[in-house]
Amino acid sequence: SDNDATNSAGGVYCNFSNPILSGVEISNNSANGHAGGIYVGPGSGIEIYGGEISGNVSISGSGGGLMFYLANNSILSGVTINADTAYANGGGIYIFDTELEFENVMIENNSADDGGGVYSQSSNSTFSNVVFNNNSSEHFGGGIYLSASNPTLNNVTLSNNSTDSSTVTKGGGIYCQESNPTLSMVLIINNEANFGSGISLVNSDPLISNATISGNTATNSGGGIHIASNAHLSLINSIIWDNGLAGEISGSGETTVTYSDIQGGWDDEGNINADPLFTNPEMGDFTLQEESPCIGTGEGGTDMGAFEFCMTDIDCEGVCGGAAVDDECGDCGGDNSTCSDCAGIPNGDSWESDCGCVVADNSGDDCDDCSGTPNGDAVEDECGVCDSDATNDCVQDCADVWGGGALEDECGVCGGDNSSCADCAGVPNGDAVLDNCNTCDNDSSNDCIQDCAGDWGGFAVEDGCGVCGGDGSDDLGCGCFEPAPSGCDNVCSSTLENDECDVCGGDGSSCGLSGDLNGDDLINVLDVVMLVGIILNGGEFNTAGDLIEDGMLNVLDIVALVNIILGGG
Repeated sequence: SDNDATNSAGGVYCNFSNPILSGVEISNNSANGHAGGIYVGPGSGIEIYGGEISGNVSISGSGGGLMFYLANNSILSGVTINADTAYANGGGIYIFDTELEFENVMIENNSADDGGGVYSQSSNSTFSNVVFNNNSSEHFGGGIYLSASNPTLNNVTLSNNSTDSSTVTKGGGIYCQESNPTLSMVLIINNEANFGSGISLVNSDPLISNATISGNTATNSGGGIHIASNAHLSLINSIIWDNGLAGEISGSGETTVTYSDIQGGWDDEGNINADPLFTNPEMGDFTLQEESPCIGTGEGGTDMGAFEFCMTDIDCEGVCGGAAVDDECGDCGGDNSTCSDCAGIPNGDSWESDCGCVVADNSGDDCDDCSGTPNGDAVEDECGVCDSDATNDCVQDCADVWGGGALEDECGVCGGDNSSCADCAGVPNGDAVLDNCNTCDNDSSNDCIQDCAGDWGGFAVEDGCGVCGGDGSDDLGCGCFEPAPSGCDNVCSSTLENDECDVCGGDGSSCGLSGDLNGDDLINVLDVVMLVGIILNGGEFNTAGDLIEDGMLNVLDIVALVNIILGGG
């Protein structure tokens, strides 16, 4: 509603489209060109079931409510076309070269230059159970304007439609130009025009049966029907009565009127001139009273007029004793579909949203995803990001914070720096170990040890005597901490001494006096003589003669021996 188009189609524009609409309201839209409400163009068709098209305006073109132009076959059912305006043709609907099916349609309060309710050109539409009421035009066809069209009208009412009486106007109810419509069971009442306030015929040849045409007013000619010289009227089983001083049927065209009640009479087969005795015409009831002369006097003993007389109840379809009734939508013989809401409840207030059928107070967006797309698949993750890509969904970090950046380090510590499980080399979960000398590696074979002084990595060692840092001086040759070798033989623990013969451990027997060569225990000249003899004769070495202890016997020993003797040694 309340839309404006700079060209055509203020509300809906159909181009090569075939929509089906149900329960729609197209209202208060305008177009500078054609089709204030809906435009249906070439290659397109539309089906509308229920709803209202009202208050739309075609500012400078045709089709105030709807325009059908070279369109596909279309359907209007259970629709009200109300108070639409066209400044050219077709205040309610403009039809060009399109076949429409109208069923249970109300067309009222619309206005245009020609064709206040409907303007039809080159079209053969079907109107069933349709009411044209209070539509108006400036010139021709207050209710319907037919040009080169051959529609069928059945159970149609045209009432209170008019043309502007200040100009030459024709066809308050229907204006036919070069058209051959078929009308049956039609009620044409209280319409106004200069010529043919009920129906105006120009170069047309309609077939009308069981029509009631009454109460229409023409200011010039043809209160009921006006027939131009080039037209022909075929009328049967109808009532034309009380259409004012302009005459029931007038004009110079040809007529074939039979088995009808024509006020003032009509000279043809089966016609009568008698008050039809409508039940209550002032209140719009044009059914027949029981005494009506029109009952049983039509062709073949049928009744004249739009309504068959019935001794019993007449159903909503006008069938005597019929079973048709109005459904809850007010449609005769209907199935409640034209006013049912999307839940199938007649006159219900559920409505069809993008999410399906919802109750009246439902927003209709229950199926919208987080981006507002009906039935979309976008999802808002825990971080508030809305998209349909699950691969980038927000996740919890190790601290359970959604979208947080905390990660477990290699030690399994959330937000850690790997220090809690790093080895001495700083490698997480490494196997390097710091030994007692602060050397870090993963080779245990070179680990630092304590020396004998208890110092880690020290160099002190025990000497052969078990002394830490010792130099071995505690072993003098006879074992650690033992005395050094002793005795004249320099043997460990020895107590031997040299005897008087200077023999170690000797008993003194092995030696005499030094210089006592002859062994007489005296040192004298005899010993000198013996020593000289040994030296001169090269005798056996005698230690007693080696006084200077040089291991030889020579003149020096002789000198030493003489000195001993002379000195009293």
